[in-house]
Amino acid sequence: MSTPASKRTIPPGGQPSEMGAAPGPDWPALLPRLAAMGKGLADPNRLRILLALAQGRKPVGRVVEELGLSQPLVSHHLKELRQAGLLRVEREGPFVFYEMAGPQVLDAMRALASLATGGAR
Repeated sequence: MSTPASKRTIPPGGQPSEMGAAPGPDWPALLPRLAAMGKGLADPNRLRILLALAQGRKPVGRVVEELGLSQPLVSHHLKELRQAGLLRVEREGPFVFYEMAGPQVLDAMRALASLATGGAR
C-alpha cells in the first residue's frame, strides 16, 4: 500500500522516500543545479522561447520574429536559459543559433504542465 502524498517525507540524508525519483546518492549535490534550472523555467517568456525552440535550432532573429518580443529581451532570456543549462549555443559565422539542451527539457515542461492542469492534487 502506498503512502499518501501528504505523508511522504524527505529524511535527513536527503533521499525522498517512496517516490522512486531520486537519481541516486548524488541527489543532494544536484539540488543547486535543479534550483537553477527551475529558475530558468520560472518566466512565461522563457517558456515561450523554449517552445519556439522545440521545433529545432534557431537564430536570435527568428525567435524575435516568431514571438514578437524585442531583441534585447529575447537575448536576455536566452542568456538566462543557457546559464540554467536548458539551451545549447552554436556560432556559425555572424549567426548564433540556439537549441534545447536535449529532449528532457521538453519532457520537464510536459511534466510541469501535467501538474499545472490537475496532476498535483
